[in-house]
Order: sequence, then structure tokens, then C-alpha cells
Amino acid sequence: LSLRCGPWCGHTAYRRAQGPCDRMDMMHGFGHFVLAVGNRTLLTTPDGGYRLQSATRSLMLVDGQGPVGDIGYPMSIPSFRYRGEEIERTRWDDASHTGLIRLNLAPAYPESLDMIRYIREFMLYPGQRIVCRDTVLFGSPHGINWHFHGNREDGVSMENPLRGRIGKGPVVRIEAKPLDVKVHGDVHETEVVYAYSSTFQKFSHIRFSAEAVQSATVDFVITWER
Repeated sequence: LSLRCGPWCGHTAYRRAQGPCDRMDMMHGFGHFVLAVGNRTLLTTPDGGYRLQSATRSLMLVDGQGPVGDIGYPMSIPSFRYRGEEIERTRWDDASHTGLIRLNLAPAYPESLDMIRYIREFMLYPGQRIVCRDTVLFGSPHGINWHFHGNREDGVSMENPLRGRIGKGPVVRIEAKPLDVKVHGDVHETEVVYAYSSTFQKFSHIRFSAEAVQSATVDFVITWER
């Protein structure tokens, strides 16, 4: 499991290096994460290419919109200002082999979305299981989509309306377990505007959706097998 949150160059570098190129944002997607099984990355990061868009990251979109900077034009944003999203807490217990990573992602989203709170937690368990829990609260109802990306050649499909699958062997499964809203899932092609140096791989994503909600808590149970 690999994830990031905060300035791409780190908090110390962001404070000390204040030039427009030093504070450039190139890989947009605060709260995005990937998962590798053995030496194969199945829950992956599609090419950024020539279009900055959160839809190519494994995160939450609100009314089709991602965090600030989801602008659609090529390559990078110079002098990108850090807004305060952060890893609030990490914990690991050696005795039980369990852990927790908590992200505060609300500052990353535009004020126009009227987002009051957005916490993403990764709960780590023994036995090849991770729970990604998203808890979000708005001042007014919004439509929400969650994207989880894989290489199309690995196979991206739905096993049932709430459980998606990436891979043929090894395999990653992502099952949505909403606590207080109705969610449905399907598979879509991931649109990438390819750059000169791209690998030109094709990507698809499992998309879970909830319509017109003011608050939501959804567990995404991630399991895998070799």
C-alpha cells in the first residue's frame, strides 16, 4: 500500500523553496493510493499525460469534480499553494498486526462544494485485508463518485453490484459497504490524454456512485490473493 497527502516535495521543502517551479504540482490527486500484490501493481496510477484531472486517481469526486487544481489543462500548475490536507494520524500495533492511517482531505476541495468534513481512513488488518473508510459531510446534497483504477489488460470487472475485481492472478477485490447511503458500482474506461513519453497503456476503473447525499460513510473493503 502506498499513498500520499500534503505537498509533493514534503512540508520542509515547501516552506524553504518558494519558487514557482519548486511549488509546482504535476501529479494531482490528494488522497490517491495504489496497491501492489507481490511485484505487480494492480490498483494503479494511470498516466497523468497532458491533462490534469482527478478522474485518473483513486479518490472521491463531488459532482464530477475533484480537489482544487482539477483543471484539465496540460502537465503542471506552477506556484501551487498547499491548502492544508494532511496525514492526521498513523498507528501500528506489533502485537495484533493492525494499523491505522487517517487523512484529512477536506481542505483540498473547493469551497464551492460546501464540504464541511472529509476523512479518509485506512484500517490495516492481518489476513490480506485493508478497509478504506470515507466519511464526508456537506452543507447541501451532492452526487459522489469513487474511482479505483487498474490496467485494462489485467481485467477490470464487477463480480456483483458492490464488488469489483482487478487482475486475473494475482487479484485485488474492492467491495463497497455503505453505512448510511445507497451505492451502486460499475466499470468505466479511464480517459487519458497521452504525452510523448507515455507507455500508452489502457486503463479502466471501478466506479462506485451515490446520488444527492449530504453525508456519507462508506467502507471499501480491499482484499487480495496471489
